[in-house]
Amino acid sequence: MFSEEIRKPKDIMQLIVMGYVFNERAMNLLNAINLPEHSLYPLQYIHKKNWYETNYLVMKKRLEDYIDYQKTTYVYKKNKEDSYIPIPIVDHADYLEKVKQIKYVECRELILTDDGYNIDLFYSFIFCDFICTEKFRKIYHDLKLSGLTFSEISKFMIY
Repeated sequence: MFSEEIRKPKDIMQLIVMGYVFNERAMNLLNAINLPEHSLYPLQYIHKKNWYETNYLVMKKRLEDYIDYQKTTYVYKKNKEDSYIPIPIVDHADYLEKVKQIKYVECRELILTDDGYNIDLFYSFIFCDFICTEKFRKIYHDLKLSGLTFSEISKFMIY
């Protein structure tokens, strides 16, 4: 026998259009972390015939705005050999150009600008997703929030 349990929506939900909505419980998380310049917009939606109020987070700066490109270590793989060649990149536009030319550019060590060191949640065009600090993840779990899945970024080291 199946129970007819009405499931509440998650505390944090991803929208199709590159963003997340945070309910009131999840706002405690946002209030406890450092965010880049951002705006919150109220958003209402219906789920299982019930109306819910949430907040849509829009970040005005991305992870790429906080990368110190000249100090970050980028490499590319030469042919099919196992050797990696360092590649200098000066800014985000140069990064995009190099990716277009070389196709496979890997970041071995990601260095943030001074402004980026204290931020706990970024949106990244490179990853097409949100990137968070361990502080964000710990508070999320301490608050027993639902809706997010965390994965390690194995090829990136953030300093």
